[in-house]
Amino acid sequence: MKKCFLIIPILGLFLLFSACGTDDNSVTGGNSTSDNPPTTKIDTSVLVNDANQASNHLGFQALQRLEGNDEDNIFVSPLSIWLAVSMAYNGANGDTKDEMTNALQPENIDLQTLNEHNGTMMDQLNQHDDVELNILNSIWLDPEFTFLEDFEHQVTESYNPELGPLTTKEPMNEWVSEKTNGKITDLIEKVDDDHVAFLLNATYFNGNWKYPFDENNTQDGLFHLDESSTTEVPFMSLDEELPYWETDEFQSVALPYGEEGNIQMEIFLPNENIELQEFVNKLTLEDWQNWRESMQETVGSLKMPKFSLEYESELQDFFQVLGMEKAFEEKEADFTNMIDPAQLRGNLYISKIMHKTFLEVDVRGTEAAGATSVEMKEESAVVSPAPFDMEINRPFLLTISDKETDSILFMGMIHEPTST
Repeated sequence: MKKCFLIIPILGLFLLFSACGTDDNSVTGGNSTSDNPPTTKIDTSVLVNDANQASNHLGFQALQRLEGNDEDNIFVSPLSIWLAVSMAYNGANGDTKDEMTNALQPENIDLQTLNEHNGTMMDQLNQHDDVELNILNSIWLDPEFTFLEDFEHQVTESYNPELGPLTTKEPMNEWVSEKTNGKITDLIEKVDDDHVAFLLNATYFNGNWKYPFDENNTQDGLFHLDESSTTEVPFMSLDEELPYWETDEFQSVALPYGEEGNIQMEIFLPNENIELQEFVNKLTLEDWQNWRESMQETVGSLKMPKFSLEYESELQDFFQVLGMEKAFEEKEADFTNMIDPAQLRGNLYISKIMHKTFLEVDVRGTEAAGATSVEMKEESAVVSPAPFDMEINRPFLLTISDKETDSILFMGMIHEPTST
């Protein structure tokens, strides 16, 4: 009988398929953790910083490497991807673990500390009362198998997953849909006989603007796709004092959500002679952090598109480019820290990582959701004091972030703001 654990879910949507093998310390029942060392309390300001920086860095790498959808838009949830792969990381061993360490880049953080970082980060993000922010994890394991005690303890303590038996795709897709308010559907395409486990994280955000746009001031206008083509989209207008910053290369503005404004959307609009891809390719996490800190409250006029989008991408190639190769190889992957290999007919490996997102921006606010699935199978064998004027009528970069923890919840490159 498979070992399940049911814990209170937290925010976000991310699905992960994961399985592995280790020594003969396999779990056959119960939730005993008596042999595990007590959790050491550490400085939360340090741990959140480390985990957030690694998660945010992963997001910028994704924007620079992933392909756009039919409209050339890219929209991802770095936090969702980070948390799901972090759960799988707990099951990795040997060269597979080394490669995942290099890909995730949790600098100077051991596994236990990384898990504590992630757990604290989720706890802090779950404390917003003025917006809806949900980060939920779940694990679906074939009842034929059991997790190793160390793996189960580490993941349960830090990620609070809801656990269910792996049977068909329907229960998992229903879970994903429910946790994302119906915005992410059909994340799991199928469940094969050689699938061992799915690890999921659901990330969902719904927030009203602190300074809402007036629907009556929404008018159609031209959005410049490139130098020679345009499309007509509805533009929202707002005259307000907002965090603003501009340089010779771009304008930037922040739009806070809720009464407290601790979560905000940041928009970075490159100048007309700079292509968005070129702008993002040379962008670093340090740049983003410095630009946010440079923003100052400035009175101005803002025009931005009202739009929605959907995005999906398989992430195997992305992680392989980052150097995480063995995890996807049927015969070379080493996840022996998750499931005792003696239980398995063949080797365990990650067969697929699927990421799906949704975004809607209107006069009221923003609704965003992200889901990622990692499937693991058994081997079949400068400040301007003057009022600003910013019209977002060409491709732009956006991030939705939490100011308290510096976490990027969602980020994207918008080349064509249409409605889905």
